[in-house]
Amino acid sequence: MFRALSRTKIKGGPGDAASEFNRIRPVHATMVITQDETNTVTVVGTGSDLLYPPSAPVAAGSGPFDGFYKVGGFVLDIAKEITFANDTLTLHNDGVFSGYIGWANFRHTANGSTVGFVFGVERAGQLIFSQRPTSAKAPNLGDLVNVSGGGVINGLANDILSLWVASDTDGTITIPNGNISFQMIEDTSI
Repeated sequence: MFRALSRTKIKGGPGDAASEFNRIRPVHATMVITQDETNTVTVVGTGSDLLYPPSAPVAAGSGPFDGFYKVGGFVLDIAKEITFANDTLTLHNDGVFSGYIGWANFRHTANGSTVGFVFGVERAGQLIFSQRPTSAKAPNLGDLVNVSGGGVINGLANDILSLWVASDTDGTITIPNGNISFQMIEDTSI
């Protein structure tokens, strides 16, 4: 389901029917967290700085998932043909979607904590996690740290996209700012 961005071929080019279709019918969304120092997630540490999420699909709503917790506090910035609700984005088309911007600032209440983020896709009641967490180590408690990442997913209509966080140590993670943007780069329903 998840592919590295460098391996993705975008079909169509100027004048090509698929390219013209996507140009005329843009599909995109951005959800953001803006200057919210009260936006926190309390975590139980995994004990390892590897922070690997479950490798197999798990029943949605049964978490936490190998120490990963859903990130909240998002609001919709902009969307076209993708729906925002409850800190998630719901796709309405089958296609290849680029998570071309994904970043967050965070603080942890424990010294030397490694914090990792992954995308999750809920599909037919199952939660599927990206297997490439983006992580960073906060050397001192309260230090503001930035992480960023991106990738490409093969999405289906009604897939629900979300952001998840884990840490190697117990504590509270504050996420005061963040931005997640998805854009359809290939419509596979046509």
